[in-house]
Amino acid sequence: MKKYKIGEFSKYLGVTADFVKYYEQLNVVSAEKTTVPKRYAFHNAGRVIECLRLKSCGFHSREIRQIFASVSSDELMTMMQENADQLKKEMMQKQVSYQGHQALAAWAARTKDNPAPYEYLELPAHYFLHHTDYDNFVEDPAVYQALPSWMEWMPAVKSARRLRFAHDPAGPVLHDKQWGFIVEKSFAEQYGLTINEACLLVPAQRVFCYRLYNTPTHPDPALALQDALRAANENNVNITGEVIQDILLRYNDHGVNRCWSNVYFLLSQSILANKGI
Repeated sequence: MKKYKIGEFSKYLGVTADFVKYYEQLNVVSAEKTTVPKRYAFHNAGRVIECLRLKSCGFHSREIRQIFASVSSDELMTMMQENADQLKKEMMQKQVSYQGHQALAAWAARTKDNPAPYEYLELPAHYFLHHTDYDNFVEDPAVYQALPSWMEWMPAVKSARRLRFAHDPAGPVLHDKQWGFIVEKSFAEQYGLTINEACLLVPAQRVFCYRLYNTPTHPDPALALQDALRAANENNVNITGEVIQDILLRYNDHGVNRCWSNVYFLLSQSILANKGI
């Protein structure tokens, strides 16, 4: 049986030398070390090909080593099913990420250079997970029971804040603020996100939506949202109620922190009646 130096062996199999060395370290591939340089017998080729197949099927190196060491057919079937489930989940996550990219591009195209980037629309029912009070994490075990499953589904899950402004003759005064995460109720149910007592359900309702594009961030929401607050006031929207801001994108523009976001002013029934919306 012919034996090959690692460069030849890897070339004939379409892999890198590092790939062969890695699986040699896992005792899946063996080399004859009595010669310098060491050589690999032809029978290792089948093992390398199987490593490639298993890796492409989603098996991790630890599992591949176990398969070549000792595994029953039942154990192998269980591992295969677990990997199939994981691959299915990853495919769904990639699809959600792709849709998020498409939606963000469409949002930017609709908002950029728009002199009046606001509209009345129906905000779908959603869950809000209160995570921080700006300076500290919320000390609620239920939050951290739900959080891991939420983090897996960004960008469908968005960073968000809930605000409440109080009326003042000099202008709106921030009365309450919460940072957290927001996700549509239908998405959470479809993809099995953990929903518990820490997740606030906000029903579907009409809102005044103002889109902030390339807006500088600021720790004071009243300053960060001043354009949205001004537009709401000009449209006679009551800004002393609840306001939700979801963050679509954050970035640094030559030293200036900016963001893209939607600001939703929840409309009271009296405003809806007066405006006929």
